[in-house]
Amino acid sequence: MRLKSIEINGFKSFADKIKLDFETNITAIIGPNGSGKSNVADAVRWVLGEQSAKTLRGSKMEDVIFSGTDNKIKKNYSTVSITFDNSDNVIPIDFKEVTISRKLYRTGESDYFINKSNVRLKEVRELFLDTGVGREGYSIIGQGRIEEIINGKSEDRRAIFEEASGISKIKYQKNESQKKLFKAKDNLTRLRDIIIQNENRYGFLKGQSTKAKKGIALLEDIEKAEFSISYKDYNNLNSNFNKYSENLEINKEELFDINKEFENVKLKISPLKEELNNITNVIEKDSAELDRINKKKNDITNKKNVLIERNKFIRLNNEQSLKLKQEYIDNLEKINLEISEQEKKISEKNSILKNYIDDKNKVKNELSKSKELLSSKVQILDKFFLEKEEIENKISDLETEKRANEIITDSIKKKIEENTEEVTKLNIEKENIEKKLSENNSLLESNNQKVQNIDLTIFEKRQLISELEKELISLNNQVSNINNEINYKNKEIIMLKNYIRNYEGYGKSVQDLFKLCDRETELKSMICGTLGELISVEEKYKKAIDTVLSSNLQGIVVHNDLEAKKIIEKIKANKIGRLNFFPISKILLKKERSNIIDSDILSFANDVITCDNDYRNIVDYFLANTVICENMDIAIKLSNKFKNKFRIVTLDGDVINSWGSISGGYKSSKNSFSIIGRKQQLVKALLDIENLETSLKNNINRISEVKTDLQSNKENLDNLKSEKEDVKLKIDSLQKIIYLNEFDVRKITEKIDEINNYKENHQGFTSDKEKELILYKEKSTLIDDEINKYNLEINKLKNLVLEMEKNEIIVINNLDSIERDINILDNSKNILLENKNSNESKLKLKESELIESELQLKNNSSEIEVIEQLIIEINLKTDKLNNSISKNTDLRKKLILDNEEISKRYSELSEKSLNLEKEIEKNELRISNLKEQFSNLINRLCDEYSLTLEDCERKMELYKNEHFTKEELKRLKENLRELGSFSYDSIEEFEKVKNELEFQKKQEIDLQNSIEDINKIILKLENTMKKTFLNEFKSINENFSNIFKILFNGGEARLELDSEDILNCGIDIIAKPVGKKMQTLSLMSGGEKSLTAVALLFAIFETKPSPFCILDEVDAALDDSNILRYVEYLKNYLTETQFIMITHRKPTMEMADMIYGVTMEQKGVSKIVSMTFNKEKK
Repeated sequence: MRLKSIEINGFKSFADKIKLDFETNITAIIGPNGSGKSNVADAVRWVLGEQSAKTLRGSKMEDVIFSGTDNKIKKNYSTVSITFDNSDNVIPIDFKEVTISRKLYRTGESDYFINKSNVRLKEVRELFLDTGVGREGYSIIGQGRIEEIINGKSEDRRAIFEEASGISKIKYQKNESQKKLFKAKDNLTRLRDIIIQNENRYGFLKGQSTKAKKGIALLEDIEKAEFSISYKDYNNLNSNFNKYSENLEINKEELFDINKEFENVKLKISPLKEELNNITNVIEKDSAELDRINKKKNDITNKKNVLIERNKFIRLNNEQSLKLKQEYIDNLEKINLEISEQEKKISEKNSILKNYIDDKNKVKNELSKSKELLSSKVQILDKFFLEKEEIENKISDLETEKRANEIITDSIKKKIEENTEEVTKLNIEKENIEKKLSENNSLLESNNQKVQNIDLTIFEKRQLISELEKELISLNNQVSNINNEINYKNKEIIMLKNYIRNYEGYGKSVQDLFKLCDRETELKSMICGTLGELISVEEKYKKAIDTVLSSNLQGIVVHNDLEAKKIIEKIKANKIGRLNFFPISKILLKKERSNIIDSDILSFANDVITCDNDYRNIVDYFLANTVICENMDIAIKLSNKFKNKFRIVTLDGDVINSWGSISGGYKSSKNSFSIIGRKQQLVKALLDIENLETSLKNNINRISEVKTDLQSNKENLDNLKSEKEDVKLKIDSLQKIIYLNEFDVRKITEKIDEINNYKENHQGFTSDKEKELILYKEKSTLIDDEINKYNLEINKLKNLVLEMEKNEIIVINNLDSIERDINILDNSKNILLENKNSNESKLKLKESELIESELQLKNNSSEIEVIEQLIIEINLKTDKLNNSISKNTDLRKKLILDNEEISKRYSELSEKSLNLEKEIEKNELRISNLKEQFSNLINRLCDEYSLTLEDCERKMELYKNEHFTKEELKRLKENLRELGSFSYDSIEEFEKVKNELEFQKKQEIDLQNSIEDINKIILKLENTMKKTFLNEFKSINENFSNIFKILFNGGEARLELDSEDILNCGIDIIAKPVGKKMQTLSLMSGGEKSLTAVALLFAIFETKPSPFCILDEVDAALDDSNILRYVEYLKNYLTETQFIMITHRKPTMEMADMIYGVTMEQKGVSKIVSMTFNKEKK
């Protein structure tokens, strides 16, 4: 491999395009200080990939672009091309000549080219690994490099030894393997995160799936048991109905006779009984009031405890939220700094890109003009050669004997005829080539348009990818929020179910009654439920209805008064306490409500209640004469308008009673403990969860779609980039073909002109041969002068065209590089913006939560204070009621004693009547119950299973032979209740997650195997590097010791590794010139340091010669005797290494076969003057 030439344009002080050819073994570049000769070495460093502006003696990379002078405008780009002869295939590429180009625009765009093909910097570096050439190689040695070797740290010298020992390529492969290892580990970490998520889902869904299967089986068994037991119950009810109907008729006849006698006795005890009843009513009223007050006390005490617990929970959450808020603020500050840096970088890159584009267009124009000029010069030169040949032939002909004139004349005539035929053929060939040229130009235009279309599509794809990435982040945030909402709703459902199951918020008597019902099925069948359970109301009216019904919401609804009586006996027996009962058959509306229409009335209270028709009378009884209005002002207005005809309640729960009293005040807007709202809240929460799960599923499906679209678009983008590269290659190929076509057309045109000229010049043949001979000899001499002149001009133009082509390659490489940099920066910026938006959203959410929590704390504390004051007032009322009850009880005892004598007789008579009435009542109740049980049995089955009457009877008949007991049915229902809600979809979803998890586990194993393989490769590469480095280091050390002795006429020198870590240790240089002690380089003189460094470089060349070496004033610090030894030893490498020496030392210049002088005629602008020497003349 040899260095053929360097073309420089706009690099540092080289404002104009120059070309340096290196056809000799030794080329010297000379010039005064400051003329820019070292810029040639910098240009070579730069084109081979140097990225450090400091190494190139600048503060920033833009400094390498010609910055302009007073008389010359600055350039917008810099381009350098270096051409190698690769006939020996040292460079691993299938070309005999390799041109590396680099182009940099002021906008920051940078492009690299290999043989005019746009490539990455990475590909340029890989091309020269282990050749000694390259950014880290030893093919360019300047004064700065000498300083690094001499004065640098021992570990900083490693790069040159690694290149010389041939491990740079292996080290590069190791670094690439480590990058792949990091990427594989990163992918494994992300995959494991996904696996953990799916494992969590797997466990949850597995339980849900099992639960669903179990639930379906339980539902089927319950249905069979229900219809089987119902069939048996139906038959038993029918039998009992006939029996009790007969008994009822007999009892009624006996009762009629007894009642006649009983009425006479009853008239006597009526006054006493009435007084006793009055006292009893007063006691009961006071007791009921006492129970109500105690219940209210229990309610508000419970509420107080709940509020205290809530405050504790809110304060704990606030502490955690404050920590998270600070984290989000810190993250935002960091992200804003990073975004600012990215925007600054993008701005710089865009500025550089613009300059590169201008440079690219300029280079193309200059190249086109140079090629046209070169073509015209070549045509002229060819014409001169033809003319010279023609003249020489003419002279030869004229010197023959006269007799040959006739033969020559015949020959000329024949030649003219042949030329005429050849012109015809050439014209046809010219037309064909011009046709191809036109087709190729059309194809070139088409491909250029295609590149523009691809660039537009790439831009659109990048925008789409950015939008999809943003959507993916948004969807992931939505999924997280929905999961949090589902968890919150599940907790709410558990709490509501617990409240409903345990009758939380009800009085203790109500709770005890329902606990008793759980043990006694018969008792439970008598109770329809509490009034609060059996009604529902819109959220808007809930506070108003809650206030009006108050304690009545805890009233027990039963079918009739006999059931109420039996239940009262039970609660007395179990000492449960007092309760209010609402028999459906007894409670009727006192009077029809007035049909009042007023725009201020929102509704009558009973109209906003939703309930079964069986309970409508109870609702109407309490609420038919109550109206609802917006606020207290309207309530007062209505009260005055209608003269207190009805009770008025506002939406806030303030009340104006029909007798004129007003009650109101603050009441919490939260309905968590409202008896009315519980089942509504539960149904709403269940519906919310169903909607949230649907939304979650939709979002997860959308995430999958977005990921697929994102991957697809990224693949399409890569394909488009590849397609763009292919089209660019086609364009380059077409441009070359077009150039060749144009060249062929010019050649044919010249040939035709030449033939026509020949015909004109040889139409006749003069007889005056001597004069013509003299004339032609003079003409031949003139043509030789012209040929020499044009040869010089053509060589210069060829060099200029090659330099421009290299510059064009560099410009294009720089353009692509800067575009890639801008895309990378844009993507990084977009990711940072998305992270910023996410953190801002989270911060706002946390701030909102903290404000709401503080407000809730304040409200709860205020409510606790109100409750504590209310408890004090209740305690005073309780004491007053207890005193009243005690006083009236004593009075009642006295009345009972007075009434005992009369009652004795009354009891005797009434006992018989009562027994018969009881018997009749029992029979009627039994018959009524049987009828109701008939109806309930059928209606329950129809409602529960959504069947018609005929379908129910058919199913009972179907399952009549199934053997189930009520205990078994109860157990099945209890099992279903304990099982809780389940999703039929969970079975299918579990199978899906299971399959995904199995696939991801396989991927995990593949990645682990890949990591193990890469680790083995890295270990193998390290072992190879150690072995190779030690062997080559030993060889360099031996050569260094020998060459040192030659250059210093004696002495000792050696290289030492400064640690046992062969792959990372530094390298110390120990030297002992003649007559001195062994010492490190830092203690030597400047000349000794330089000569020692030269000895080391020669030792490296001895071990592994570089194809070429640029020595930038290496000899500057050497004295005359040392420089002679330096020059003499340098001659040993001329057969294997090509030297380009930047120098101003005479002995070094004398070695050169070719000298380039660098001058600066204009301040700040360098120019090149060349001189070639003949060694023999020298």
